[in-house]
Amino acid sequence: MANLDGSRSHGGRFDPAVSEALLDDLAKLGEAYRAVLSSARRAGVDAWELPDFLGVEKGGTPDRRVIY
Repeated sequence: MANLDGSRSHGGRFDPAVSEALLDDLAKLGEAYRAVLSSARRAGVDAWELPDFLGVEKGGTPDRRVIY
């Protein structure tokens, strides 16, 4: 939990807030998710190495029924 309190230089203090914001706006989550996957694909990471877990790489909005 030390990683979440901000005491470490690369800690995840803002992770809960980012998660809450993205899960409240699924369209924004989809955009961010596609940006990450697109960057990975341009860097040579294929779908075998990094699958599209949410099924929205080509477009659409993540389904809230998916367990994040």
